[in-house]
Amino acid sequence: MKPISAVIVFLLLLTMSVGTSAWNYRKAHDRLVAELSSALEKTLLAQRDVTITGDTIRAYRQLLSTPQLKATASIAPASAHMPRRMLCSNTLVWCNAQRQMAVKGGAMCTAATIFRQSDQSLPALLLSLSLLWGTLSVGYFRRKKAQPAACSAATCDISALRLTPMQRQLMQLFAAAEGQRLTREQICQALWPKKPDASETLYSLIRRLKQSLSEQSDLTIENERGEAYRLRR
Repeated sequence: MKPISAVIVFLLLLTMSVGTSAWNYRKAHDRLVAELSSALEKTLLAQRDVTITGDTIRAYRQLLSTPQLKATASIAPASAHMPRRMLCSNTLVWCNAQRQMAVKGGAMCTAATIFRQSDQSLPALLLSLSLLWGTLSVGYFRRKKAQPAACSAATCDISALRLTPMQRQLMQLFAAAEGQRLTREQICQALWPKKPDASETLYSLIRRLKQSLSEQSDLTIENERGEAYRLRR
């Protein structure tokens, strides 16, 4: 696993957690506003006089089911100033044969109250998964960093590799080249000087050496259009 992959998964889980939390918060907000509006409508329908009294407010509060709203709910003219912490219902027109008045209901409701009323179980699960993933990823890369370095192009001890004699000769050529490219002709001339065309033999040797290196080191052999080769980490 590459570090960028671990970061992407962590950010994806974290973003999903934050997005789901915000969505559920908004749903809780809208539900509380709907509760206030429904209670206000029922209160106004039951009242005959277009007058806001203590009895009107008490009747309004009794229709609310959320304790946080019931404790502080109030009714006021739509033109009245409401504190910023007041969660307000939709404005309704209260009227009878003599007069009419636009009113709105509201209750003191902080962001924390709305948050507690929202379902945060899924966001909490996603947040926990993101933190768990981040912790495991950090531990994984720390252990990987602490492990002895794999055999590389710069530090590899060829004698430590399990290779055939011909594979070992080819590795010695790569080591002597110090990261520079070796052409097909150079390799064939060094390994099979008396063979007129050793291309197929070289291709077979390269294929088997690649497999051996992948199993024992982090080295690989780059093929430059079949005309040259280079040992890479």
